[in-house]
Amino acid sequence: MTGHDPQGVKLRILEATVQSLVIGGYGATTTLAVQRLAAVSRGTLQHHYPTRPKLMAATVRHIGAVRYREMQDSLAGLGESGQSLTAALVALRRSFSTQTFQAEIELWVAARTDAALREAIVPVERRLGQMIKGLTLSFGAVPEAKRAEAIKVAIDVMRGRAVVDALRGKPSPGAATLERDIAPLLSVLEGYVSSSPIGD
Repeated sequence: MTGHDPQGVKLRILEATVQSLVIGGYGATTTLAVQRLAAVSRGTLQHHYPTRPKLMAATVRHIGAVRYREMQDSLAGLGESGQSLTAALVALRRSFSTQTFQAEIELWVAARTDAALREAIVPVERRLGQMIKGLTLSFGAVPEAKRAEAIKVAIDVMRGRAVVDALRGKPSPGAATLERDIAPLLSVLEGYVSSSPIGD
């Protein structure tokens, strides 16, 4: 299989790395742990990713791509009109409740003291942030002059809440919990946009 489907093997290795990050954290995500989870030989792993830093850098890029797809799925169907800002906030909150995001958190924390990992993460996060902003069309309810800041506030708050949930070991929130979670944020945004009320 390795010789016939190299891209498939690389994907399996990257998915195994994400799984290891979620289950055991960054410290436990060694090349040996990934090798076992991916069910590949040592030689196969080293052929594609010779060192742990190279594996982690590739995983950062993989997570960025997956997170973008998750954002697209969460925000699918939300448009400039006919949808509420509440629906957009719920969709964004849902996108910060995935296992991929949990793996992303592990890499963020590790990057604080790992310069090479931080160097790999920063441009990916920057691109992902721009993609997220481009997807949040339902923020059209917010006046354009204030939209960029409103989106930034929403994303920062939701990231923070998701980190707290991960720390407390909370399961992915259901629909009712998602709406309850975004209610305070919606109130803040309504106060921020003093020109007119926003939301439903």
